[in-house]
Amino acid sequence: MQSSGVFLDSLVARYEWLLTFAHPPLLSTNHPPSFTQSAQLKASMERFNATLPELQGELDTLRKAVTSLEAQMSHLLSLKRECETILSPIRRLPPETLMEILRCTRTMDVRYSDTRRHIHGFGFNVFVAERGPWYLGHVCSSWRDTVENLCPELWSTMTVELPLIKGTYSRVMKRNMVALLERVLKRTRGHQLDFFFKYRSFGLSQDDKVMDRCFDLMLAHSSRWRRVELVLSPPLLSRMSVIYGKVDCLEEIYLCCSGDPNQENVNAFAIAPRLKFLHLEGMHQKAEISFSTTNLVSFFDGSPFFGHDLTPRYLHDIASAPNLLSFSWHHHSHIPVSSPPYYPLVTHPTLKELSASSGKLLRSLRLPALTQMALRSGHQVFDRVPVKCPPDALLELHDLLVRSQCSLTILSLVDAGINEHLLAIIALCPHLRNLSIEFNEWTGEADPIMTTLVHQMSEIRAAEGMYWHVLVPCLKRLKIKLTSVDEVHFSFIDRQFVEMIALRVGSDSHNSSPLQWLTLSIMGGQWDWDLDAADLKELNALDGDRGFHFTILFDGAADDEDTDADTTESSDSD
Repeated sequence: MQSSGVFLDSLVARYEWLLTFAHPPLLSTNHPPSFTQSAQLKASMERFNATLPELQGELDTLRKAVTSLEAQMSHLLSLKRECETILSPIRRLPPETLMEILRCTRTMDVRYSDTRRHIHGFGFNVFVAERGPWYLGHVCSSWRDTVENLCPELWSTMTVELPLIKGTYSRVMKRNMVALLERVLKRTRGHQLDFFFKYRSFGLSQDDKVMDRCFDLMLAHSSRWRRVELVLSPPLLSRMSVIYGKVDCLEEIYLCCSGDPNQENVNAFAIAPRLKFLHLEGMHQKAEISFSTTNLVSFFDGSPFFGHDLTPRYLHDIASAPNLLSFSWHHHSHIPVSSPPYYPLVTHPTLKELSASSGKLLRSLRLPALTQMALRSGHQVFDRVPVKCPPDALLELHDLLVRSQCSLTILSLVDAGINEHLLAIIALCPHLRNLSIEFNEWTGEADPIMTTLVHQMSEIRAAEGMYWHVLVPCLKRLKIKLTSVDEVHFSFIDRQFVEMIALRVGSDSHNSSPLQWLTLSIMGGQWDWDLDAADLKELNALDGDRGFHFTILFDGAADDEDTDADTTESSDSD
């Protein structure tokens, strides 16, 4: 049998005469051909007409052969890949090794902020079969067996929430979601559970029934809860009492009521010996939440203010929690000035972080280990109206620092009603590294105090070949945020402010502790200041100097056109 190469050479040689064929030189003139030339041309035409279908047939045959060979080549490559897959070393891995590899695919918990708290994004959504361990089980039978039987950790970190993504929701609703959750819980094989359960009832009976049954399933496994976040409608919240005494493994709980809460006490965590983190939000202002404090490390309560009668309860919680490091009371509502009776002092030796604004609470504490303080009340939940701290908040904070003999490293003031006590407070914080001042409704009343603060922050003294700032010499981060600013003039943001920042950034190596971050944000309408384009340019020029980062964001200035051209905007995590 002829080889393909010989056949192709023979085929090509059959038509080589076409390469040597030439017409008489008549195409370059308009002369008619002679009789002899006409006869030769007609003979050539007959030969051409006879050769065309013959050559076309050869081409068609070759094209079919190429198409067939290409299909065979594709099939051959597919067979080769299948053989390589079968011979892959991973198929020889013992189940224990494959199990460790698959465990590395576990979805890590993601933290993000909604300005009030840090939220965990837990694992995979049990209702979305295209993600997480569901998807790993589709690879092959050995992976499926390993995932289903040997990797309970992959299944025990989950989110139970109806997906809101268009298309995904419709696919999910066609599935038996209760059966999916039952299967996931079975595959956890007794492992401790970290999960996020969220359901805000929208009055859809089908969704309500499904999520009710799913929540009952999670309640039935409460003995395995470890880290849990629950965003519940009031009807679901009312069922929490069934897990009383059944949460021995619980370490972290975030509990939020997403609707109008009922005046109903919650005792689900009264016996929780391992409880370390408790975060409450949206609870009814009169509801009593019982919880174990033996190992409590962090406590946050965002319930609306119901009166100073709550203070003794909070003081008892602090006093009974020997390991407490962080305590926050964000009531998101106005508190009147403290009035008698006052309560005996509670001394807590380990509490490091405090976020509150109740003067009555502050007056009743002695916290020698306190290093981080946030004086704030929060915002109203729906219209985001700023809630100012009570008038005695700064005074009580000053007295707390004096009484505790502590030195703050982080101080945040939000709608704190700046007065002369601010200067005294900052003077008590020589180790302060992070200072944040925020007003969500600036009226200009604090402008003189802020001007004095800028002046004092500009003062320096020389010692041992270095120069030290008299006030907060260790300051690394400064944040000033003013919103809802309307038709006011800022006196404290002036040339001296620029000089103070430049001095604290300092290119001089003798600067003992240079400033690293400045965030300046002003939002409102028709406000102005004493900075000009040259001052802004000087501030912008400092960005990047000795690791200094400058973020400026403003809107509504009376001379926006002039200032915008000289302003840079960047983002930071401050």
